Order: sequence, then C-alpha cells, then structure tokens
Amino acid sequence: MFERWLKRDATLNGHEHRSDAQLIDMRQIVKTFQSTAGSFTALKGVDLQIDRGEFVAIIGKSGSGKSTLINMLTGIDRPTSGEVLVGDTAVHTQRGLGRPAAAGGDRPRAGQRPAHPGG
Repeated sequence: MFERWLKRDATLNGHEHRSDAQLIDMRQIVKTFQSTAGSFTALKGVDLQIDRGEFVAIIGKSGSGKSTLINMLTGIDRPTSGEVLVGDTAVHTQRGLGRPAAAGGDRPRAGQRPAHPGG
C-alpha cells in the first residue's frame, strides 16, 4: 500500500537526476548527550538523503529524536559523530549563532546577557 510513497522516482520535473546530487545528505549521525545521570544516545547511525524538490515529514513519538535530527540539519547543534551536508556545505563543521560560545558558536553561555545597542 505504501510502496509508491516510499519509492523514489528517477525523474524530477521531467528531468533525470543523479542519485548522488542530494540537497541534504546526513551520514552516520550519532548524537549523545551527557548529564549527571550518564549518557543518552538520541540518534544512532542515522543516514538520510533528501533530493531537491522532495517534501519530507519527520514523524515519530515523543522522545524519538525528531528535534535532535532537525537541530543537526539546521546547524543548531552538532552531531557527536557523522556528517551533515546541505548542498555543498558541511554543516557539522560550521560555527554558528545557534551554539553557545563554549561549544564554538557565537551565542553567549547561559547566564550571560548579550550586548544590545541602547540597552
């Protein structure tokens, strides 16, 4: 019943496309969180390829790793291991506004107030 939804078509807008030209390519993504209670692996060995023009929904029950996966994709967080490629950009290696300064980003640590003009 769902085979036609899960099957990828070899054409996109009437043009044949290469399978190696994904817009999004996530390879062997692992994300482990550390806490005082120990470690928790939210994502383990996730591979995801999305071609240009595809529409994808990430669904699952609470705590299944949906938000963690999207955070890896958008660069809000980095995977513990694996690669996240969006177009030609290796997102997993980028510094960004979404990460605290302690994690190599530009966002202040918790408890630090960012400097605002006039404030």
